[in-house]
Amino acid sequence: MNELIFTLQIVVMSLFLMLAAKHRLLLSALVAVSICLADLMVIKQIPLFSLSSTGSEIYISIAIITLFILQEQKGKKPAVETLLGCLMWYCTLIALSQLHLAYAPSAFDMNSMAYYEIFHNNPQVFTGTLIALPISMLIGMSLFEYLALYFSRWPFWWRLWLSYLPTQLINTALFVFIGLLGLTHVPILNTAVGALLLKMLIFIAFIPAIVLVKKLILPSDLKSPLPS
Repeated sequence: MNELIFTLQIVVMSLFLMLAAKHRLLLSALVAVSICLADLMVIKQIPLFSLSSTGSEIYISIAIITLFILQEQKGKKPAVETLLGCLMWYCTLIALSQLHLAYAPSAFDMNSMAYYEIFHNNPQVFTGTLIALPISMLIGMSLFEYLALYFSRWPFWWRLWLSYLPTQLINTALFVFIGLLGLTHVPILNTAVGALLLKMLIFIAFIPAIVLVKKLILPSDLKSPLPS
């Protein structure tokens, strides 16, 4: 059953990616939503393809893939600006969520503990994301820029894969050992290996959508970018 839900997630996220492909603002929104969903879902532990999963691998993967697509379409600077903007928005969400938890709940409130369980671990998860994502993405973007400059005739999905793999290696290692340490009921190394293998599988599943997205990015888009 989990594998079926995973497949449906791939289909849904592929559709959103293709809908957003030609518009910087939509791509930026997809990155921001994906980052937030990843960190809200990361504390849930599920079995998936006999691997230990947190259920958030697909969201962080689509965030990274989308940033590379934005870089291919608009250049490195807009992609970096989008990453920084999304992290700033994420900081705001975390700060306000902690203030919300500080409210004394009503005696009739039946949902207070649900909010607590979701958000009370967020400072640790947030720290992991704030360290792992910028470091891994800036390295990945630099590699993607190099590949685009010297290997522009290679298929787009292949250049994206060569950038995605080291980005995910760095991101997974940093995030799991900083953001999830002590929060999972399985050995942390198992969590890291399971997350990395699933992220590789997710990329393979997204290849058809990536190929279609590349066809949607017309040369005119590169010459006449949308306003920031």
